[in-house]
Amino acid sequence: MGKKEALKQIKEDDFFSLGDDVDEKLQGDKEIVLAAVKKDGLDLEHADANLRADKEIVLAAVKQNGYALEHADAKLIADKEIVLAAVKSNGNAIIVATDKLKGDKKIVLAAVKKNGLALEYVDEKLKNDKEIVLAAVKKSGTALLYASKKLKADKEVILTAVKSYGDALRYAGDILEADNKFFADKEIVLAAVKSYGPVLQHVSEKLKADKEVVLAAVKQEGRALEYVSEKLKKDKEVVLAAVKQDSYALEHADEKSKADKEVVFAAVKQNSKYFMQNEFQNYAVGKLKADKEIFLTAIKSNASVLQHASDKLQGDKEVVLTAVKHDGCALQYADDSLKKDKEVVLAAVKQDGGSLQYADKKLKTDKKIVLAVVKQNGDILEYADDKLKADKEVVLAAVKSMTSPYGNFDDVDEKLKGDKEVVLAAVKQDGFALEYADKKLKNDKEFILSLIKLDNFIFDYVSEKLKGDREVVLAAVKQNTSALQYADDKLKADKELLLIATKGGNLEVANAAMRNDKSIVLAAVKSNGYALEHASEKLKGDKEVVLAAVKKNGQALQYASDNIEKNIVTSHIKYKKLKKDMDNDADFLLWDSDEKVSITHSGNGNNTNYRVSVESNQDEETSEYEVYGEFASSINEIKSAVECFWENGGDFLQFYEFLNWEKVFMDLETNTK
Repeated sequence: MGKKEALKQIKEDDFFSLGDDVDEKLQGDKEIVLAAVKKDGLDLEHADANLRADKEIVLAAVKQNGYALEHADAKLIADKEIVLAAVKSNGNAIIVATDKLKGDKKIVLAAVKKNGLALEYVDEKLKNDKEIVLAAVKKSGTALLYASKKLKADKEVILTAVKSYGDALRYAGDILEADNKFFADKEIVLAAVKSYGPVLQHVSEKLKADKEVVLAAVKQEGRALEYVSEKLKKDKEVVLAAVKQDSYALEHADEKSKADKEVVFAAVKQNSKYFMQNEFQNYAVGKLKADKEIFLTAIKSNASVLQHASDKLQGDKEVVLTAVKHDGCALQYADDSLKKDKEVVLAAVKQDGGSLQYADKKLKTDKKIVLAVVKQNGDILEYADDKLKADKEVVLAAVKSMTSPYGNFDDVDEKLKGDKEVVLAAVKQDGFALEYADKKLKNDKEFILSLIKLDNFIFDYVSEKLKGDREVVLAAVKQNTSALQYADDKLKADKELLLIATKGGNLEVANAAMRNDKSIVLAAVKSNGYALEHASEKLKGDKEVVLAAVKKNGQALQYASDNIEKNIVTSHIKYKKLKKDMDNDADFLLWDSDEKVSITHSGNGNNTNYRVSVESNQDEETSEYEVYGEFASSINEIKSAVECFWENGGDFLQFYEFLNWEKVFMDLETNTK
């Protein structure tokens, strides 16, 4: 790649990398490197050593991404202007700074204003500087954890921290003290629970009984009700505030509140799905289980709560109609008398045809109802009465809308399985339906020839006699080359049929000689790259054949010889893109296709400092993982991890999304000339 093209790619390609996309000469070109680091500061890692000591370039890099500081020359890591620019971009860049600059107030203040948790890495002296600590906890309350002992006991600092994040209260004062005075300070606690209600669990018993504090906590997080005093768990105002914020808070209310209609009604309105886990049975008692108003409210957003209603409500037509209009299958929870009600059943099947299975047997014989259902979803025919499974009008309507005739055409009456109009309609919907057709139709040459023209025809289900009929097989192979695999063995050796099939990309049916014929294999992979799987081992190592295959289907590269696949993949992975995915995903995990070997990111998301592990799948007997190697997070280390992955049995299929396909094609083309 020339300089002009490289500058263009830097501008246009978001995943351009000095490490992956240019040679060493361009990595030493100041104009190229400057353009690259302005777009992604971390590209500084791949610049020539002389340029990593160039202040203009390093300054541009750290302004774009403060973490680029780790790739700068040691001399510049000690440069105040450079480090200041880095921490203004990313506060945690101070980790890389020299001890001297970690004690520079101007730099530290800039760092904690960008990221309060950067306080962890600064000089101990500045952890006792109130201005700096206030700036840090204002940005991130959790930074209180890293303040000096003196400032952890400073009320102004604590208040600022808990206003930022209420749970920071846990770090106030001496966390080992049994009676931490700040846990009993109402002003501090009130500020904390307004930010994070569950911190109530850590405060003094006195404040857990303070209504003002408790109301603030449960309004922020309803489940904080768990930590309030027993007296306030009985306070209706407190409980109402809690369940309005989170209906599950009702779990922590006293028994009287659980039986209070206003409280339960508020919980239902907040989240009716709460009923689904049987909490209603546990938390709401007595007559509320039969309260129509409560259930009608719940059913409108979650019809399946009908299962928790009283027998009386399950037999209430208004309640059941409301339920089945929202979810037809709620019919299963209705009283048997309403399963016989035509209006209710029609409403149910209109919403979900599958609800017919829950209707009374008599209504399953009602042609009007069944027709309405199978027109919507033919699969529901299985729930209809046998009489209607023999009704041509009903069956035709069903097969035209079946989503999986493969599993449901079998429900059709045997007589209709021999009806050409019905079978034709079924096969048009799904070729697998032919499996259940009458044997006479499967052996009817004229009928089968008409079906072959259909796109989804499955040749496997015709009679054995027709599988040996050359005219039928030729028509089938011309329509779909995979049909040859179902033909009689004599016809599988027919050269004309084989040539048609392989040109269509179906190399699987070819014999060993044809799989080793380069012209035949090239024709096959140009039509279907995945046909490379069935080529001879010799041709899987032929770069011209592999190039044709991967140009058609990139993932066909997995079927190339091991040497070609390994060399191509390891040479052309976009390691920069792979690293970015790891940087941004704390749970990054990439298995080989057999899930035997993995590359795992171990660290926090949005963090460029972590470990990369290559390890085995969990042993079924010992539940242990074998770690093949551990690597750091630089691009060079990730390259080593990929090599380790390959050496321990991993394949590269999962890396294809990270490949530079343009370079893959260029590589293969170069070696075929």
